[in-house]
Amino acid sequence: MGSIPEFTLPLKAGSRQPSDVLRPAACAAEIVAFGRVVGQTSGLSANDATVITLYNFLVQRLYKGKDPLPLGKTISVLRRGGTVRISQGVIHAVDASLPSFTVGTDYILFLRGLRGGGGYVSAQEELDFKAVSAGIDTRLDFLPGSGRTQLNFDSLSEFRHSLENSLTGCGAQ
Repeated sequence: MGSIPEFTLPLKAGSRQPSDVLRPAACAAEIVAFGRVVGQTSGLSANDATVITLYNFLVQRLYKGKDPLPLGKTISVLRRGGTVRISQGVIHAVDASLPSFTVGTDYILFLRGLRGGGGYVSAQEELDFKAVSAGIDTRLDFLPGSGRTQLNFDSLSEFRHSLENSLTGCGAQ
């Protein structure tokens, strides 16, 4: 690659180590993966009360996962919000605390499985990252939401080291 990714994370008051910031999401996540959103479908929830979007996420790198099955596969990631056309018009829903994904963009996601299988949701939404490329350089930025401050990682190896430290704190491998 030749690039040095920069990671931006929300920093909670009193946290001194990046692994402290990662720990809640890392412990809750079944999968921590780098990948690209390759498609999306929006619709109404089962009770027609919420607009939801199902994103197709192509897993390119797996940082945590008991089963390597998702690596190189497309998984479904569900999030609130999106745009739906119905007979009466268009419904557009936005959750400012939960930014939407963009098709064709790379992300690092902390995911947990949906009950009953068939997809994933963010284990802790404020720790989703967007990959930003400028020529040969790449950095990862946290997806902005309300009340977040920033913590930067200068490299992917620094992120990986912090993730490993956070996982030892919750007993995960």
